[in-house]
Amino acid sequence: MKDSLSTSLFEIDEALTRLGSPLVENLRPGIPSATVEERLKSVGLASDPDLEVLLGWHDGTSWDDSATIGDAYLFPGFYLSPLDDSIENYLSRKSDKRWSKGWVPFMEDGGGDYFVVELRRRSWRTSVAEQPGRVRHFRNEEPEHPVEFSSIGAMFTTIAAAFDQGIFFMDEDGYLDMDYEKYARFAAALNPGIDVWTE
Repeated sequence: MKDSLSTSLFEIDEALTRLGSPLVENLRPGIPSATVEERLKSVGLASDPDLEVLLGWHDGTSWDDSATIGDAYLFPGFYLSPLDDSIENYLSRKSDKRWSKGWVPFMEDGGGDYFVVELRRRSWRTSVAEQPGRVRHFRNEEPEHPVEFSSIGAMFTTIAAAFDQGIFFMDEDGYLDMDYEKYARFAAALNPGIDVWTE
């Protein structure tokens, strides 16, 4: 999956550049896999290979006071979190009864919604029931948070393809937008077996 994810991230870079997204100038440099592993270990979590590839591409987004949150979107509505922010958000949410102790947010909307990757706590023994690496959409106002992708790799393959198909586009104000209905059908086709896309 590593090579596939790297290809998808390259395609997203190209799409953002082609669309003239201001995000291109605000993506932070990547960080080594060992740094990701060490920082997650410091809070008792095992790392995820796809998360390491993603943060090796860019360690989140930064922007100055003149930019709006829309300038930071990697895909409509969400921006990539720096690892330090991800860990801070993880620690601040751990006591929330709706939050699993292994969920680490890696994308956020700035209003309390996240995409989280399920990580195994280092103290847990691996069991058949565990499925580390899955991606859930945590909605702050909702009681349940469904799996939307089997992995970060599957998520970014879907995002890259949505850019390629014109499902994600720049609106007249220069912000990333999307055709929501088309995206739902497209994501369902690319992610068979993920119930949320067919419900």
